[in-house]
Amino acid sequence: GGSRAIHISDLTLQGGNNGLHLDPVGTGTIYSDTLQPVISGYDAKTGLPNYARAQYVGCFINHVTFRNMANAGIHFDKIYAIDNNIFSYLNFVSCGTGILQTADSNYNSGDAGGDPYAARMMYIDKVLFYRCQFVNGAPMGTGTTGLAMDLINKRGSNLNAWVNCLFKNNTGGVANMIAWINPSFSNCDFVNNGANSNGAALSNNGIITLLSCDFNTPDSGTAPATSIVSGSVTADGCLFASQAATSVVKSSTVKVYFHNCMSAIPLWSAATNINGGVFTNNSFAQNTALNVMAASVVGTTQTTLVPTASAATPQQQILWGSNWTTGGGTYGNAPLLLPARY
Repeated sequence: GGSRAIHISDLTLQGGNNGLHLDPVGTGTIYSDTLQPVISGYDAKTGLPNYARAQYVGCFINHVTFRNMANAGIHFDKIYAIDNNIFSYLNFVSCGTGILQTADSNYNSGDAGGDPYAARMMYIDKVLFYRCQFVNGAPMGTGTTGLAMDLINKRGSNLNAWVNCLFKNNTGGVANMIAWINPSFSNCDFVNNGANSNGAALSNNGIITLLSCDFNTPDSGTAPATSIVSGSVTADGCLFASQAATSVVKSSTVKVYFHNCMSAIPLWSAATNINGGVFTNNSFAQNTALNVMAASVVGTTQTTLVPTASAATPQQQILWGSNWTTGGGTYGNAPLLLPARY
């Protein structure tokens, strides 16, 4: 085991359990006959075994469609890591889960060479998902919910981003994240997605960053999300106009930062008191007291920092194919995504 790469391009994978399955046996880190971990050597100082690790670095996965996969389009399954990769122009169509991350249930913490479970911690670092589409996710295999991305960590995943991506008609929601450290979504469209197990379209137990994202669509799935985000959020240049969701933010223990955003729905429910929030130059139809150049909120206490009224039309900041206009009450158009390759 060690660093390795996989290259897939210009291909459609249709039907079966997983489109791409990276697992301990297939990656050579567990013996298939005994399920014992592979030893790659011994530590010179401690004499403890160093267990083989499968860390995928510099992968080239481009222009691939994963269609009708019962479990997942891509399943990162109890390997060591996905690190320093770009996944671009991928289409996940009608899969039980688009991307599934599974850590070894016996792993607790740390990264000791003599810990066989640390070799299967399954973290994802420094990965860019560029112009990917997750559409029509629906329950298929056992335990699947139609979630676009099921990303459960037992060790933090850092510095990951989705840029110019589309999430549409996923009945189980967009993403359920645990221990993801400030994942970011830039210039992404979220259309008609249902709720994940937290009751929101997008959730993390840490902060999520949204840049120039558009929720300007009716979310009318079979189980529409009552909130857009569960967890803390930083939003810049975003539009929140979901017709089904009753609030942008769900949890009452979060911290929120909104700059240059517009929202047609309440930021949080009347029963929710946020831990802390900073708001600069926004336009909120339901939270009009925050429509000033700068304000803060802690619990139920709002403080106006700069009383000047917000600019008439907050603008998106990352304009890769997007064009906000002010005429006729229209505030957003979809990013210029290439036609789906399916």
